[in-house]
Amino acid sequence: MKKILLFKFIILTVLFTACTKEWLDAKRDISMIVPTTLDDMRLLMNNDGTFVLDGRIFAEVAADDYYVMDDQINAALPSYRNTYIWSNDIYEIDQHVTDWNTSYEQIFIANVVLKGLEKIEPTASTEVEYNDIKGAALFFRAKAFFNLTESFAKPYDAATAETDLGIPLRFDPDMNAPIERTTIKETWDRIVIDLKEAVKLLKPLPTIITNTSRCTANALLARVYLCLQDYEQALYYANESLKDKSDLLDYNTLNLSATYPVTRFNNETLMYSEMAAYNSAYMTTSSRTQRELYNSYDTDDLRKQVFFNILPDGEFGFRGTYTGNGRVFSGFSVNEMYITRAECYARLGDPDAAMDDLNALLVKRYKENEFIPLTASDKAEALQIVLQERRKELLRRGLRWSDIRRLNKETQFQKTFTRTWQGTTYTLTPERINNYSSPFPYTATSIR
Repeated sequence: MKKILLFKFIILTVLFTACTKEWLDAKRDISMIVPTTLDDMRLLMNNDGTFVLDGRIFAEVAADDYYVMDDQINAALPSYRNTYIWSNDIYEIDQHVTDWNTSYEQIFIANVVLKGLEKIEPTASTEVEYNDIKGAALFFRAKAFFNLTESFAKPYDAATAETDLGIPLRFDPDMNAPIERTTIKETWDRIVIDLKEAVKLLKPLPTIITNTSRCTANALLARVYLCLQDYEQALYYANESLKDKSDLLDYNTLNLSATYPVTRFNNETLMYSEMAAYNSAYMTTSSRTQRELYNSYDTDDLRKQVFFNILPDGEFGFRGTYTGNGRVFSGFSVNEMYITRAECYARLGDPDAAMDDLNALLVKRYKENEFIPLTASDKAEALQIVLQERRKELLRRGLRWSDIRRLNKETQFQKTFTRTWQGTTYTLTPERINNYSSPFPYTATSIR
């Protein structure tokens, strides 16, 4: 029965992803894949082909972690090119939009599982598994909502969140259910609600690194609250995540002669996922790093060797992904939690604690016995130092776009970004950042 159910699920997934209509416009009979047992639901939640991928290509391409040459832009898909130059019109008519479809596919499966769980009464022997499956479904739904919000909605602004339009929130696997856009506030509130419930249900650490856990749900809550500029809550959840796992990778132990020095599933990873990119090399190995950013790493900082490789033209590519290959790592890791907690300490007026966290991380990044601990005399200096290190530590993870959006709310951190293609300079100003996001796909006609 399990094999039949899974086979039917695979067929349905292929039908969905192959059709020209987007996920929210598709109309299908889902009765054949409603799971009936916990084993069925575990099979659905362990579907790495779906849940290991993140629909966050827009967030990575639009950010300033890299640049590419004209011949690369010319050869790229039009949607990549349009995103790269911050065009208001990105997609072609009837284009399959990976960011949109990947996230709503995950939401659909999560809702199928949550609906199925309503028909099962857990026993003493099945309660732990029941809770873990439910927590996983809530987590992946919340993560998909988060990814969609960061790509397809305006940045969060407390002053306008109750009127700004967010994304469609789906809680019913019935594809015939009405589709309505929510506000930005409703969107973020739902993400938080799902994650807080998931934290109560999930096991502390995952059995498989591509699965979620309490540790990872807390990490996503820390990421969410950072976007909301609620630093007390971001601090709390970063700390909760680090209570479950705080292992840091010592870069002195890495093989610097390897093509990709950081191995996949290393001990710093909380949960593994990667970006659902058509051509990851466009954003990693074949792209270039700004010399200003490259030169910001000290000579004794091993990240300068671990992260970058010299390209034939003398410029610097990127090889420091935590995927162990040319793909973009988009998962959760211990170092992100250290950096997040350090920023929160700085913002909340504890520069010593901020430097303690930063130094605990950086001593693992510098050549042995060469790191000199950082100090900060006040809150402002601590925050400046932490944000500089965040920029250098979390490179090419799909996080930079979130940082650009939230930091743009603070005058001292606002920047104007420029890119050049075929002799024309394109600009993303602080004013545009406040309103710029990926448009909904043309095929999502009912909710555009």
